[in-house]
Amino acid sequence: MGSDPSRRVVVVGAGLAGLAVAGALRRLDVDATVLERSDNPVSVGGIIGVSAKAAAALERIGLGDVVEQSCIPVQRLEYVDWKARHLTYMPISEVAARLGTRSFIALRADVHRALVQGIGPGVVRVGSTVAGFDEDDAGVDVRLEHGGAERAAILLGCDGRSSAVRAQLHGDRPLYAGYCAWRAVTPIDPVPLPPGVGRQVLGRGRTFGMFGLTDGRIYWWASALTAEGRTDSAEGRKHDVTQAFAGAPPLVQSALEATDESLILRNDVSDQPYLDRWGTRRVTLLGDAAHATTPNTGEGGSHALIDGVVVAEALAPVADRFDDAATVEAALRSYEEVRIPETADVVKRAREIGKFLHIDNPVMAKVRDLVFYKATPKRIWEKRAAVYFEANR
Repeated sequence: MGSDPSRRVVVVGAGLAGLAVAGALRRLDVDATVLERSDNPVSVGGIIGVSAKAAAALERIGLGDVVEQSCIPVQRLEYVDWKARHLTYMPISEVAARLGTRSFIALRADVHRALVQGIGPGVVRVGSTVAGFDEDDAGVDVRLEHGGAERAAILLGCDGRSSAVRAQLHGDRPLYAGYCAWRAVTPIDPVPLPPGVGRQVLGRGRTFGMFGLTDGRIYWWASALTAEGRTDSAEGRKHDVTQAFAGAPPLVQSALEATDESLILRNDVSDQPYLDRWGTRRVTLLGDAAHATTPNTGEGGSHALIDGVVVAEALAPVADRFDDAATVEAALRSYEEVRIPETADVVKRAREIGKFLHIDNPVMAKVRDLVFYKATPKRIWEKRAAVYFEANR
């Protein structure tokens, strides 16, 4: 591969989307450089869902072994009320078997590490903060915060929810969902759930979930209504989440007690406003920069991976014509035409589920638990589970 700027793609951000597209492009013999602002990018965030479509995308860029080595097939997600009484469950593995597919969970760090190894050395340039870009018919100059610029034929913004590329393109900002979230992966003895089985506790204005992992570990997540921008208290995150979930079932208390303070992550939950077009002539967005979603469907990581492979496959056939602005624009818009409706549906569903899970009114919370969960027939839950597979096939 050469370093001719007229044939090069610059990727901003070394998250899942950025690494996936860089790996896919290089596998398709397209020159790619990833600019990452961190000096030592390490993926955080606990687990991600890996849909069958995302798993197939990883296979297409030569990372199919990640699925077999790092991913755990999802079995079911059980729902209980604040007193730990069983309400219902989503029969994920049953529906997957009927449809001839599977859905997985995986540690984000494992997938991130595999993507880094898959693209090889010299592709990711750390400590490179992008300040903006200047686009012309022949290419894009990607301006760096500390001076200088990188010339490329195409710019792909994969720089997350607070994307500098998106800010220049659209000038908007993420929308706060009304609640904050804590999460962690922790060892626990005894392990309360087998690998791939999840359980979610429904409360008023708050919810707590857990998935069993391998090697004596669990992943848990918790979210509660709160004002935007609140920070950790002086007592720390473990104290804060424990206080927020005081009175929750023993499953919650045992998980929190087993978790070291240093393992707990916290963030305000947000998603991105809908756009009917992500980019311009030679620029587009991927992953959270394009369609950040609340975590309520567990599909954000999958769609970041899919973005990377789909845009690479759109660009590879025209790699010898990157000098032609119309050809590049057609390829990028074809990627957007596929991905915008698919990801918009995920953002919308996740937002609606999040509002439902965080109902604070005591009467409405009771109706939610007893009518929309406990009294809903299994066949309806099967249809709800099928939505995840059908949206990703």
